[in-house]
Parts: sequence; structure tokens; C-alpha cells
Amino acid sequence: MRKENNTLLKEYKKQRKRVLSAYRRLEKMGFLFDKNPVPKIPKKITQASVKRLANITPEKLREKSEYIVDDRILKYKSHKVQVKQEIKRLRKTLKESIPINIPKVSYIDKFRQQIEETFGGIENFRNDVVDLPDDRAFYHGRGVPVTFMDLSPYKNLFMSLLDDRIAEDGEEFVEQLLYENADKISGNLKAIQYDSDEQRVVHSCESIPPILKGRPLSRQEAEDLSSISDIDYDAEEY
Repeated sequence: MRKENNTLLKEYKKQRKRVLSAYRRLEKMGFLFDKNPVPKIPKKITQASVKRLANITPEKLREKSEYIVDDRILKYKSHKVQVKQEIKRLRKTLKESIPINIPKVSYIDKFRQQIEETFGGIENFRNDVVDLPDDRAFYHGRGVPVTFMDLSPYKNLFMSLLDDRIAEDGEEFVEQLLYENADKISGNLKAIQYDSDEQRVVHSCESIPPILKGRPLSRQEAEDLSSISDIDYDAEEY
């Protein structure tokens, strides 16, 4: 029991640190909060409290915030398009305002880094894919074999598609692509890592390639992708 409690505490602290870091990044980018949205550490930590923290994404934090656009304070949840356009405008304005003789290590780069870390970014995406488990176990009840899904082919595919898109269109284009689809990508990666339903995990795995390609998959591409999930999973009695 003590070992289980220590594991829960460790995971809770890890998730809380992640949420707190996201909150601080959003503040630095100009998002306004009435109060700190990061939950306080409860007296008793349970699986449910850890799961509640794990479900807090940067997008959910943004939905509790406000942002100043044209001297107006707008609620992000009901003005997402305007806020994202304003951040994009600021990013472009700040980038263009850098004199040629100023070193690249500057406030502008820090601002750009905050946007990339919060909304996406090439390196951020790579790290998220690397952090995915190489396989997942799915439990179906007492007496039913546990199935194991190999995620390595999907991880390799994501990396390959990313590199292909960068080679074709350049890093700046891909940064913008990841930024515009950050919520979808984040949701799918989270499902791949945590969802207990293997069909939903497969669906999330198959949802990322069209985003990276920027178009629906061709019939052949869809068949090739589907063939990955057709591989028999290992199973054992539980």
C-alpha cells in the first residue's frame, strides 16, 4: 500500500508540475487568469485526483483565461480565433522588428519559444512522440486475455511524415501547421498514451498522419496505415 501511495504521489507531482509550467508559459504570453487554475495538492491523493490533473491540457487552461485584443479583454473560450490571430500578429510584428545587428538570443526568441512550447512546435512534437510508450496493454476483464499493442510503427511513421513535410515545405511552414492543429494533435497523442479503449487508440494513431500531410490520405496510404493496426496483438491470460 505504501509503495502504491508513493507511486501516486510521484505521478501527481509530475502532472502538477506539467500543468504549472503550462500555466506560467501562458501568463508570460499575455493570457490573463482571475485565479491560479492549478489545483492545490489534496490531503489524500487517489487515482481519480491524478487523472483529473492528467486531463488538464494547455487548451483547457486557455479556456479559463482572457486576452487583450485591440484594448479589449476577450474571453479566450468564446474568442479563440481572434486571440490566436492576435498572437500570430504579435509574433510576426516582433520578428520583423528585430534590427539586423541584434543577436538572435533576445526577448523575441523567448516569446517565440513560449508560443511553440504552448501551442506546438517541431521539437515539442518530436519530444511528445518519443515520450509515447512503445506498446500498450489493454485489459478486458477477469479471465479475458490481455492484449498488447505495438506503437513503435506509428511512432516511426509520425517522425518520418514530419521529416518529409519539413523537407518539402520548410520548418516555418511546419511550425505553423503544428500550431494551427495543436489541439487535435495534443488530444490524439494523449489518447494514444492514456485511453483504455484500444479502438480509440487506433483511431487516434490514424488521425495524426492526415494532419501532418495537410490533406486526407489517398486510398493506398489509408490501406498502408490500416495494415499497421491489422498486426496481431500479443495476448496473455490475466
